[in-house]
Amino acid sequence: MKRIFTGLFVALATTLANAQYEMRVTFDGYTGSETLSDFPALVVFTNNVGNSGFNFATHGFADPNAYDLRFYDAANNELDYEIDTYTPGALLLAWVKVPHIEPVQPGPASFINARWGDINNTQQPYTTNGAVWVEYIGVWHFGETATGTAAGLIKDSTTNQLHGARMGNVSGRGSVTPAVGQGVRGNAQYYHYDTRNNNNTINRGYVQVPHDPVLNMGNRFSASGWFKLDNPVLGNNNNGNDNYGRFFNKTAVINNNTINGWEFFKQPGPNWQTSHNVLTGRGEFGGNNNVTMPNGWDFDSLPRQWFHITMQYLGNNSFIIYVNGVAATGMSTLNNSGAVNNSVPLNLGGTAGSDPWSGYVDEMRITKEIRSVAWLRAEYQTMADPAFAKYAPLIRLDSILSLEVKGALPEMLAGEAEPAFGVHWDFPANTNLLVSFAPAWTNTAGTVSAAATGWAAFTNGVPVVCGADDENDPPVKSSDRGASFWYTHPNDPIAEVEIV
Repeated sequence: MKRIFTGLFVALATTLANAQYEMRVTFDGYTGSETLSDFPALVVFTNNVGNSGFNFATHGFADPNAYDLRFYDAANNELDYEIDTYTPGALLLAWVKVPHIEPVQPGPASFINARWGDINNTQQPYTTNGAVWVEYIGVWHFGETATGTAAGLIKDSTTNQLHGARMGNVSGRGSVTPAVGQGVRGNAQYYHYDTRNNNNTINRGYVQVPHDPVLNMGNRFSASGWFKLDNPVLGNNNNGNDNYGRFFNKTAVINNNTINGWEFFKQPGPNWQTSHNVLTGRGEFGGNNNVTMPNGWDFDSLPRQWFHITMQYLGNNSFIIYVNGVAATGMSTLNNSGAVNNSVPLNLGGTAGSDPWSGYVDEMRITKEIRSVAWLRAEYQTMADPAFAKYAPLIRLDSILSLEVKGALPEMLAGEAEPAFGVHWDFPANTNLLVSFAPAWTNTAGTVSAAATGWAAFTNGVPVVCGADDENDPPVKSSDRGASFWYTHPNDPIAEVEIV
């Protein structure tokens, strides 16, 4: 299969780095109309994820802990990431801080490249130092598999290290235990909670984070998490009915004195047992503000499902609640008495007094950022919607020819006759070709046409697959695959690189 490079330049063939594999992840499913910056996107590795052809047995990581994994943006900049879960041979979940996710329309969709297979790549500091989560106060993935209140801390991935302790019993009623493989993606924690004992005393299990000054959130912040209800008729009243399941709680009653703070939770619904679609937020203790879950959603609908719940305190004593990135029904903002800083612990999925969550909990976060609706919807989609990220077919990088095109611009301007100094290559069928251009070819006013400047974007690691020759394809954007790309003199063609 012949490829012809004409004009005054030299093509140098080399192999691409030392990584063995590359898989492109394109965010085709992003539905927002704004650009998201530094968005933590979930990247999933399973066998044949997205029909990519990836397989742990044949395309696995060079390092037993997957430390050789790297992510790059379209400009080939290395990206911060954190491994959430890694089960060798079955599953890897990584949170990648993506610099920009652009609206799909008018496009093109934003992408990142995952590369791995270089045995010399060791663990990068950004995988454990909280670099992915610099805009967050606390991030708890709830993927821990250790059990018992002493052994099983729930780790915070931010630099604040706000690790939470399982409170309550070690197992059974009133405990928090690992729910392996039962999370939205990967693992979660299961909150066992009921009152079914001889004297109706409350069995409660929850996660408690000791107070730290960084948890003084003020009155403008966001708190979010994933929750799935279980056993809704087991609760805190003497009839064993449903409870006020807490999502977040930072209030307390100590020696009959109320410590004001903030919290939000699920109401038990009418008659304590029939409906589970009313959510409540409040600042100072008391003064409940109730909203209804949108779209007819209900925690107790069968089959029971995960819901992403976000409460945003907006300042000025108001807040708003979102479910799966959609505002709760019947309101825009709600008045309340305001969030209050205090020194009591932060409880995740419960309180020290009563009303822990009953069911599953996954991926809880707190940030002082007020996120847009587009961000919150994408936060929901990146975990729950497989269409949010598209996985391209796996590429073997060790079979790629990397060509760097160099030229003497003064001689080009002299209009050397084609095919003078032409370089001819015969590539095997299905060879992967990566083309880059020396800096002299970039941003050269009056010498290289606008069609050629598109190569600046293409320079940075965009592999394409060769096909049949077709010299009649028109010039197209460098972001398109499967077309001819032209360099042109203002008067005469200087060079053609055909990639089809």
